[in-house]
Amino acid sequence: MGNTIGANRSLLIVDDDRPLARMLSWAFEDLGYQVLTAADCHTARRLARAASPAHALIDYCLPDGDGHSLANELAAEQPGLKVVLMSADRGAAQRAIADAAESRPFFEKPVRPTRLHRLFTTGGIPAIQPL
Repeated sequence: MGNTIGANRSLLIVDDDRPLARMLSWAFEDLGYQVLTAADCHTARRLARAASPAHALIDYCLPDGDGHSLANELAAEQPGLKVVLMSADRGAAQRAIADAAESRPFFEKPVRPTRLHRLFTTGGIPAIQPL
């Protein structure tokens, strides 16, 4: 069946806005996902190594790094991981993503879990490859 959401409904949410991360976690759990949350890159790396989630929703601006770099690191360690970046600072995130050799799916906060769920289940988010 491959690494699809049907086979693996696991999601890592990385956001230092704890109330938002909690709300997203609850929403995705209601949609049937097993959710892990991290508030920084360091914790996200540790959780990703331990759990190998199928999907990640990562804030672009984190206290110890940026979400785009974190996505690349996680992709290098876990090929096939599907990542969506999000940010309240649309301009900064889009400039960084545009400068990258490969684009990443991006959503401006607040993200709608049901919209992301549809993308996950229809294969609308490609697996990222390490740069």
